[in-house]
Amino acid sequence: MNKSVLRLLGMMALVLIVLLSGCTHLPDMLKQRSIETPMATEPMKLMDDIPWIDYQKAAYTIYNGEKKIGVSEIEVMKSDVVDTYEIIKVKKIGTTEIQSGTTIRANSLMPIDSYYNKKSDNDSFKISTSYTTNWQIKTVTGKENQQSIELPEYYYDNESLLVILAALPFEEIDTFKLNDAIPLTAKIVPLSGKYLGKETLTVPYGEMGCYKITFGNLTFWYSNDEDRILYQYQDEKVVFKLTDLTHEKSE
Repeated sequence: MNKSVLRLLGMMALVLIVLLSGCTHLPDMLKQRSIETPMATEPMKLMDDIPWIDYQKAAYTIYNGEKKIGVSEIEVMKSDVVDTYEIIKVKKIGTTEIQSGTTIRANSLMPIDSYYNKKSDNDSFKISTSYTTNWQIKTVTGKENQQSIELPEYYYDNESLLVILAALPFEEIDTFKLNDAIPLTAKIVPLSGKYLGKETLTVPYGEMGCYKITFGNLTFWYSNDEDRILYQYQDEKVVFKLTDLTHEKSE
């Protein structure tokens, strides 16, 4: 059997494993398998006071270039009972809707549990996780699959990053590292980010001076005020722009 046939069989086997595990994002998985960056050995450096208040809800319009393609919401709530925050995200593009959420500790911003649910015409699944001694991940795509993954000492859930990065003391750091736990791929990926300075940004919600940070192709703009609101997020040509913000929870 020649080498090209063996390579083809190997790729088909990997695709089968991914599909059975409920994760259909093969390119992302292959990309992460090749990462050799060592895990971060320290927690993220945080501001003395968490910037967001007990409740906030931000709405975004999603663009691909100049074209509007969807909407998103990010809701942050502080628990009245325990010292935690709950972060809830909803994203709708066409017939696809993704709902995700994370419960994080208020002092360290490290996760307690999370979920990631996708519903579309062609692809629907549910992922739930809990962070204990190990990272417990359950995926449901018609049938249930469970995994247990060893955790580094410090880690942050991927579904919380758009919010918790606002707590970095931007003017005191040029670069930062963190271990990103990604429920969608059941991978823990070390990330390195950079603070790029301040920039005045205009979005549908209004004009604001912002802190600008980046992870590779991902760029984030947070308001240069005590609230540190995410005003814009960009992944290559796809851009989320703030359209509305409220600090009052609807009944």
